Amino acid sequence: NGYAQLFSPLDEKKMIDKSIRIRQEIYSVGLKIYLEKPIFGFGHSEIYNEVQSRSELLKNYKFSHLHNAYLNHLIGGGIFGLLIFLTILFLPWVIIQKSDRLSRENRFFSSLIIIYSFSSGLTNLYFNHDILVSFHALLPLLLWLCIIGDARRY
Repeated sequence: NGYAQLFSPLDEKKMIDKSIRIRQEIYSVGLKIYLEKPIFGFGHSEIYNEVQSRSELLKNYKFSHLHNAYLNHLIGGGIFGLLIFLTILFLPWVIIQKSDRLSRENRFFSSLIIIYSFSSGLTNLYFNHDILVSFHALLPLLLWLCIIGDARRY
C-alpha cells in the first residue's frame, strides 16, 4: 500500500508503487537543497533542475515541479517565497474570520476551504494544473456567493 511505503525505509526491491519512492526522493533532496539558499532560494525556473542534478534516481525523470506546493516555494523563493505564498493562501481566511458580518456557517465553510487547500498543497501545486486551478477557483467562488447571501440579510 502506498501510505505504508511512504513511511517505510527506502528498499527498492519492496517498492510496489515507484511514484512513492520518487516523491520521497524529491522531498528528501529538496529539503537538503533548501538549506543551501534558505533566504531567497534558487529561483522558480531552477527548482527541478537543482533537485534533479543532486539525485541519481531523478536523473531519468522530467518534472516541472516538485509535487509539493510548499517545497516548490521554499526552494524557488526561500523562506520569503514561502511566506508570500502562505500569505496569499491564508489572508482571505483571516479576513473572513475577523468579519463580524458573516454567519457562523460561512466562517466554518471558509475554514474547510483553507484546510482542504493547505492539505492538497502537500502533494500538489496550486495555480499550475488546469483542472486543479478550476477546482480551486470553484471553492472560493462558492464561498463568495454565500457571503453575498449573508450581506443581503443584513
